[in-house]
Amino acid sequence: MYNVLPFFHIAGLLCDVYNAFRVDVTIAIGGSFNASRYWKEAASFKATYGYLLYALVNTLWAQPPKDATENTLSEK
Repeated sequence: MYNVLPFFHIAGLLCDVYNAFRVDVTIAIGGSFNASRYWKEAASFKATYGYLLYALVNTLWAQPPKDATENTLSEK
């Protein structure tokens, strides 16, 4: 699981951290959200799950298209 949400926000603390402990998964804590780095950082942690708020999804969606290998968590 890859988390970029702040812990003072209920989604960052409860939806990510608490649930990671509850189901015994590894959680990677990223720095502050950066749309241009998000996919690369998530892939570097080999994340298979991430929880984002709607505004962050819109920000990712608004990014200019990149090479498919930079925008995916799957390995080629």
